[in-house]
Amino acid sequence: MHPWLLHCGTTNISMEPRLMANGMACLLCDPLSEQNSAIAYSKGIPRSARPLLTEEFLSKISGRALARSQTTCAYSALRNEKLSRTVLFATDCVATAAIWEGLNPLRGSGSPLSREWRRENNILLDSYLPSVSIIIPVYNADEWLDECLASAITQSYRGPVEISVYNDASTDRSDEIIHAWTPILRSHSLSVIAADRQWQRTCVVTQIPYLRDEYIRAGGIGHSKNECVDQSVGDFLVFLDADDVLRPRRVHAQVQLLGVCSTVLVGGCWRRFPHGSTKHYAQWANALADPTDLWLEQFRETTVQMPTWCMERSIFFSTGGFVESSPEAGEGEDLVFFHAFLNLCGQYNLSRGLPSFARAGCQTDPVLLYRWSPGSGTTRVPRQRLLHIRAVAFEYRVLSSFAWSRFAVWGAGRDGRNFLSALSLKAFKQVAAFIDIDPKKCGRVYKISRRCLSLEVPIHHFLVFIDNVKHEGHIWASGGKIPKARHQRPIPIVVCVSKRRKGSGNIGDLERNVDMVELTEGDTLWYIT
Repeated sequence: MHPWLLHCGTTNISMEPRLMANGMACLLCDPLSEQNSAIAYSKGIPRSARPLLTEEFLSKISGRALARSQTTCAYSALRNEKLSRTVLFATDCVATAAIWEGLNPLRGSGSPLSREWRRENNILLDSYLPSVSIIIPVYNADEWLDECLASAITQSYRGPVEISVYNDASTDRSDEIIHAWTPILRSHSLSVIAADRQWQRTCVVTQIPYLRDEYIRAGGIGHSKNECVDQSVGDFLVFLDADDVLRPRRVHAQVQLLGVCSTVLVGGCWRRFPHGSTKHYAQWANALADPTDLWLEQFRETTVQMPTWCMERSIFFSTGGFVESSPEAGEGEDLVFFHAFLNLCGQYNLSRGLPSFARAGCQTDPVLLYRWSPGSGTTRVPRQRLLHIRAVAFEYRVLSSFAWSRFAVWGAGRDGRNFLSALSLKAFKQVAAFIDIDPKKCGRVYKISRRCLSLEVPIHHFLVFIDNVKHEGHIWASGGKIPKARHQRPIPIVVCVSKRRKGSGNIGDLERNVDMVELTEGDTLWYIT
């Protein structure tokens, strides 16, 4: 059976049939629909389960590409009652218009249909383009792995593409799915490197190509990603989680951005799947399109999300790779790598007027379908761990400068106090005051002890703080006021209050209040939560 002719099985009568590629792949309909895929169901599927079936589509595909290959028999079977659950999908590779012309533009030149389509459309593999390795760490992902690997076939990038898969001692059927997909991927001119923490690579058995050591346990997300990169050979690295789905132009678009600046970390816009999950986070992340915004938000979150990352191989190894710890520890490996990258390249890019981040795609044309599930790796990382990572990075890149030898913390609530607790003893002693708008907190002193040091931090209302800085020429120490030199820079501020927080009743009051201090964001003002 042709790789893009999918069979549901003879006993599947559910409203959303499981699609079986080559009799072995389990796909879901919704992600394929997200890629503008055309899905045509036969008569045996209920009408509510086949919304994309149109006479126009069937008439077009029947007279063009399908008639020129072995898929002619498959199309005839589509009308056969004995194969009433056969499903035909044409994947959107280069343009949706190509689908409606009855073509199936699969990636590579492994099948007659694929070779003919590329020849007719003058799309040939170009070995002179940079080679790309798609990094796919796998752990208990058999529910989604078929969709993930199938999406790699749809890429429109014309250069060499390699799939690097590492199965981190999964206890489900992930290893079987990897073995089943390997020949399919290779038949479409994709190089495949697959390894498993449990496989005994020296064992060669005719019927069973691998043996599993059940006593070996998972090494963690960071370990899996490092193994994937180590076994790959591509010039550029494209990261993909095993439960996500690539959009067809992702590799092509991100390689283009890396060609402009090699020291940039390229991300991409994404669409959350299922729809509506983490709505506010998705809106915030995808709204950051300008390189300046991506830079200014660096201490709040990873402004380009890890499943969309693309970078040069040399940057990955110069950064040191991902931290490795057990899955139960709550790693936060993507946030650690994010700040390690900025420690390495951030100041270099800034001094030369180059961006440190770039984003491919847009909100209406994302490069990734980003799946959310309650048990994902990001949900297991404790808040205190994430705050500690950001605080360490803030100390290294900001508090180490002379201009920040004394600074104020905006927000005397939980986030501000937690930030203070996450600082080192040296940085802890640089705090001059808290700033807040709550009259119940203002005028008090916050006492905190660290080892042998006890510190009292006064809490001032932001209007009093502004009046002192602007007109009286004073800044605060722990015990009161001290005169400020005439040409001394105003005291810098780190804001530990979430943006768009309600102040006097209107969303956006925080930003307006902070603007009254007249500091420069990214220099004397940073948001950290």
